Amino acid sequence: MWVVGRGSLRVWATGTTFRKAHDGVELAPGVNGDIRFVASLCRFEDTENGVEAVGDGVAAYSLDQCDFIGCHNKVGQGGVDFTGGSTGGVVERGNISTIGTIRRCDFRNCAFGIENGGFGSPLDLGTTTSPGLNNFCIDYSLFNQNPQDDLDPYRVMLHNRKAGATLNAVGNWWLRNNQGANSNGHLLLGPIVGSVNEPPPAFLEGEFMDDNVTPWDRNFSVSNGATINFGTIPPPGSAPDCSVPP
Repeated sequence: MWVVGRGSLRVWATGTTFRKAHDGVELAPGVNGDIRFVASLCRFEDTENGVEAVGDGVAAYSLDQCDFIGCHNKVGQGGVDFTGGSTGGVVERGNISTIGTIRRCDFRNCAFGIENGGFGSPLDLGTTTSPGLNNFCIDYSLFNQNPQDDLDPYRVMLHNRKAGATLNAVGNWWLRNNQGANSNGHLLLGPIVGSVNEPPPAFLEGEFMDDNVTPWDRNFSVSNGATINFGTIPPPGSAPDCSVPP
């Protein structure tokens, strides 16, 4: 679904499945455009991007209880070549000014879980008083089946590259036993100020098809002096079981 224009646009989606497309939903306001998008109980499956925000205007979006499954480059299926950039669950690019809130969503086997770029306010993935309750999982055996064809070796759950911006990501479950997270997926590092854990040069140079590139799996990456605040309070309740499909 392509939401584009220079006027004021409002779109709501509830209980909708977006499957087998480059973008499940693309928010692309033109100059002076103003888009508002609200999705709840939706499923973005086998797309390259689940939700992509691009363009030159303003986009505000809220995602609640949505599933993002298998959102990554599909080169072998005629999709985006890796040299054109990675794709993922929620991706912001270009000159767009965004205001985004994500709660109780599940990200499974996405290259980028969330790529926070563009301008405007940073994404809200959870605060101390309103934990995110988002869940991030990767089936590594699935991702390593055919990396030269479909599966981007650069996989990071959250990348904040919005210069100088602080992204709150308190109260979520992250890749277990990875980059500071424990076996329950708790990542309680407080604020991380970057540039930190940026991808290796091979990924920045578009050498994604190199057989010698080792997959780069991370919970987070920070660029351009941005900040991610993970907080120090774990999410309430038990971590979702990554072996059970959402």
